Amino acid sequence: MPSSVMPSARRGRTSSHRILPALSCNPLTAALLLVLALPAAATAPASGNAAAAPATQASATGTATTQDDDTTSVQPQSAEAAASYFAANGLGDGSDDATASGTNAVAVGAGADATGDYGVAIGSHATVTDAYGIAIGHNVTAGNTAIAMGDGAQATGQSAVAIGGSFFGSTYGDSDGARATGFGAVSLGAYAGATGSTSTALGWSSSAIESGTVAVGSSAHAEGVYAAAFGSSTYATGTASTALGYGTVASNDATVAIGTFGQADGFAGVAVGYYATASGDGATALGESALAQGQQSVAIGASNAGVYTQANGLGSVTVGAGSWALSDYGVAMGFDSHADAMYATALGAQAISTSTSATALGAQSFSDGDEATAVGYIASASGLGASAFGAGASAFGDGGLALGTNSAVIGANSVALGAGSFADRDNTVSVGVAGAERQVSNVAAGTEDTDAVNVAQLKSMTQNIGDDDLYFSANGAGDGTDTATASGTGSLAAGSSAEATGNYGVALGSRAVVSDAYGIAIGHNVQAGNTAIAMGDGAQATGQSAVAIGGSYFGSAFGDSIGAIGSGFGAVALGAAASATGSTSTAVGWAAHTDFSGGLAMGASAGAMADGAVALGASSYVTGIQGTGVGYGAYVTGTVGVALGGYSEVTGAFAMALGYGAQTVGDGGIAVGEAALAQGQQSVAIGATNGGISTQANGLGSTTVGAGSWALSDYGVALGFDSHADAMYSTALGAQALSTSTSATALGASTFADGDEATAVGYIASASGVGAAAFGAGASAFGDGGLAVGYNAAAVGLNSVALGAGSYADRDNSVSFGVAGAERQLTNIAAGTEDTDAVNLSQLHALADTLILSGGATVDGMGEMAAAFGGGAGYSAAGGFVLPSYSIQGGSYTNVGDALTALDGAFSGLSDRLASLETAPAAGSGAGGVAVGGGAADGASVADGSNGVAVGAGAQTGGENGTAVGGGAYAAGPNDTAIGGNAKVNADGSTAVGANTAIAAEATNAVAVGESASVSVASGTAVGQGASVTAEGAVALGQGSVADRANTVSVGSTGSERQVTHVAAGTAATDAANVGQMQAGDAQSVATANAYTDTTATRTLTSANSYTDQKLTAMDDRFTQLSNDVGHKLAAQDKRIDRMGAMGSAMMNMAINAANSKSAKGRIAAGAGWQNGEAALSVGYAKQIGERASFSIGGAFSGDDTSAGVGFGIDL
Repeated sequence: MPSSVMPSARRGRTSSHRILPALSCNPLTAALLLVLALPAAATAPASGNAAAAPATQASATGTATTQDDDTTSVQPQSAEAAASYFAANGLGDGSDDATASGTNAVAVGAGADATGDYGVAIGSHATVTDAYGIAIGHNVTAGNTAIAMGDGAQATGQSAVAIGGSFFGSTYGDSDGARATGFGAVSLGAYAGATGSTSTALGWSSSAIESGTVAVGSSAHAEGVYAAAFGSSTYATGTASTALGYGTVASNDATVAIGTFGQADGFAGVAVGYYATASGDGATALGESALAQGQQSVAIGASNAGVYTQANGLGSVTVGAGSWALSDYGVAMGFDSHADAMYATALGAQAISTSTSATALGAQSFSDGDEATAVGYIASASGLGASAFGAGASAFGDGGLALGTNSAVIGANSVALGAGSFADRDNTVSVGVAGAERQVSNVAAGTEDTDAVNVAQLKSMTQNIGDDDLYFSANGAGDGTDTATASGTGSLAAGSSAEATGNYGVALGSRAVVSDAYGIAIGHNVQAGNTAIAMGDGAQATGQSAVAIGGSYFGSAFGDSIGAIGSGFGAVALGAAASATGSTSTAVGWAAHTDFSGGLAMGASAGAMADGAVALGASSYVTGIQGTGVGYGAYVTGTVGVALGGYSEVTGAFAMALGYGAQTVGDGGIAVGEAALAQGQQSVAIGATNGGISTQANGLGSTTVGAGSWALSDYGVALGFDSHADAMYSTALGAQALSTSTSATALGASTFADGDEATAVGYIASASGVGAAAFGAGASAFGDGGLAVGYNAAAVGLNSVALGAGSYADRDNSVSFGVAGAERQLTNIAAGTEDTDAVNLSQLHALADTLILSGGATVDGMGEMAAAFGGGAGYSAAGGFVLPSYSIQGGSYTNVGDALTALDGAFSGLSDRLASLETAPAAGSGAGGVAVGGGAADGASVADGSNGVAVGAGAQTGGENGTAVGGGAYAAGPNDTAIGGNAKVNADGSTAVGANTAIAAEATNAVAVGESASVSVASGTAVGQGASVTAEGAVALGQGSVADRANTVSVGSTGSERQVTHVAAGTAATDAANVGQMQAGDAQSVATANAYTDTTATRTLTSANSYTDQKLTAMDDRFTQLSNDVGHKLAAQDKRIDRMGAMGSAMMNMAINAANSKSAKGRIAAGAGWQNGEAALSVGYAKQIGERASFSIGGAFSGDDTSAGVGFGIDL
């Protein structure tokens, strides 16, 4: 072939602009030569100005492009200026060329560098330093098998993932992007950093420093090995430490800090509550501002008027609002109680024990001397070794003993017996006071010089005098009507009308009575039964082995019944007006009372009014069977309820309230934190108030964790600071996440789900339409049934779908894979067969090939010219021209003009069929989420298969490795996963995500994502609310979509078809074509042909054929490209769905192995999962907190997809 007609490799011009001027033959011959030249041009590279690369093997570079709604094409005016870049801008001087030096590597962008084999570097100065790395964005770096995405992101650790840009752009340098430098590390969020091996950092400026650390939340920091930090500004710096809540700090090894600004500094310390602090090794602080400073110390209770509950000494214990134990082994229990010295004990509201080994028992009791003991309301013992028993009793002298209400000992080693007795001389025993003396009766005859003598001995000495006193050392009426009586064997009675009828009984005091054997009654008007002890004015110990010590608070003015009462078997009543009437019951403190078996009331006015009830603290009151109330004013009415903290309240059965003012109303509810409220049955509320707003769980089975969070309706879940779940089955997970409608899900910080059954996943993602779903940071789905997947993707139209970062779908029933000016191609599309199917380039090529074969023939001479018309055209024997006959789309035409008009109609029909196809590649980069469920209301969750996991009311797994999460979720077979309320999986190896999703028994290996999505056949995939698949291997995308033919992809249903919008020009045989390609290749060809119809037949045919050849060839190339892109993107979407299934399986297997750890440092576990050739890895950590609580966290990774979860549980 002459050199003049060879295509130019340098300038890339292979069209007729260079070929035709050099030909010296007729036009038909020139057209033939042009057709022969096109195959050579098909493999030639093209670059520079007006670059054209029509074949699939060609490459084209340039900087100037033009775009409209449906097409993107390189213009021939200015492509030459950027020959070193591929769809990217740069300096243009060769200094920042992209470099792909690794095997099969890809580098796109100014200064992009892919030196690792199979690496992908996309973006200005993106760098891949090792094999299989992926770097996307400006100035990002990815190492071996690592993934880096976002401005300045650095994933230099092997298999690491770093996603997130710098918060202030490039102002602070390249290091401000997400960093993942450890092996297998994951970093997600602007300026997030994961430097430890297998560490995870999730949230803005979060950091996970050491191996196995996890940091979730804005500025969360996990620095110790295996440390975990959850919440904004949390710090977990110790090995295996855990911090949960806003601003919490766990700074030492094995520490746990839960609650806003909680701090655990000592080794293995536990701090739970707002500003709670556990600074001593092994210390426990529970309650608002509680402080456990000593080693192995325990501080339980909220602050009181700014005074913290604190346990400062080694092994010290303090329980009650504002109580403290300042020294080693001190114990303070009760509102504002104080134990200041070593081994000091203060028990009762405002009880004070200030000296070593001193004991104060009773409201406002005071023990100030070393080893002194004060028992009773406002009793005091200030002498060394002194003892005071009874309300108002006081022992000031060293070694003194005051026994009785308002008795007093002043002298050293002196004794005052009886109410009001006063001993002011050293080494004396007083049984009264001047003007109110008492007799001492039933005194045995003395034998030693220092023994007391009785009246009998005195009578023997004074017989001659003849004085016949009726009383023995006691006063009475003197008329014989109130003589003391000791009728029992070995009994003793002393005092007017004292009576000891029981054998070996002792009755000491006016009207003291012992009615049965071995009883002891001391004081006025006291009574003791069998082996019982009664002491104090009006005390009554009538139960067998009962003890009643304490006088009437107001003396005898209120009658005989005001003294301490112990009427039950083995009952103990200690304190003025204390009452223990139930069997084995105990009442300690002024007016403390318990009337039921096994009841315990301790503290002023404490009441335990049910069998087995426990009330500890002044004014605490428990009426529920086996209920427990600890703290000032604690109130429990529910059976087996537990209230711990000042003014805490439990009214529901089997419920728990922990913290100052915490309240649990519903049966089985749990409230932890200052003013936390668990109102619904089986509800859980954990967290302190935020700006006066209480953490509250109001609905049945609702769960809320985080300061100021709430779950208002049944089965709602709110997890995170100020998170809100307002409606039934709604879920809000993340700081300030908000879910307001039924079955809506908001996952991520500041996410918003406002439509019924809507789903929003990712930072500030929002879904406000009914059944709408938004996945990705900033993604939004406003229209009912809308689906937005990708960063800042938006689905505005009804039933619209936006797939890919920045995609925008604003028309009803449409699918968008991009936005005006940033369209994407849709590749790997199967050939359409129905009117509403998308067509690919291979279908268009089939039509184009027919036209090319018909119009590509060129002839020379009159006979050949007629033959060139085809269709039987020629010359008759008479020399007349025989018209051709063309058959086009079933019609017959006899001239070129009509044939071209018919061809135009055929192309227009094909264009109309393609008009409904507007699509783009799915791209997802959403943040990971957490599913946390409440307690079961109608039935417990069941995990029947081995390694199964069931979480939620009525959740059930039936096969090996099954997972069911959500109320009523059901995973029937092995490896099944059902996530969402009432999600049902009945086939093996299948996955359902979303409320009311369903997979039939025959639908093995199926996937259903979205509320009420369903699959009834094997290998089907349904994505979107109400999407349905009924044919094997089919895919349904979008709300209400129906896929009823095998191995097809449907984006709508009969009568509700969708357009596939923002489709870039296709290039491969299976690519989708856009309307722009059809219009460009059809309308222009027909218009050109019509313009030349009036010229000579030879000129018309030659020009039309030449022009048609060019346009159809170009159209073929664009359709081929579109087909390839569609295929690649749908394949990527299929892989991503399989990766989701693999991640679910990996998380489930990891969680099983992480549970039930017996180690004090917890357990680290890993899991792996597979689905349809895709694999996933999960890593997690779980730790037992005490004997009843546990905490877990985990994350899963597959390709560029990640997910994370956290859980917290308490045994009831």
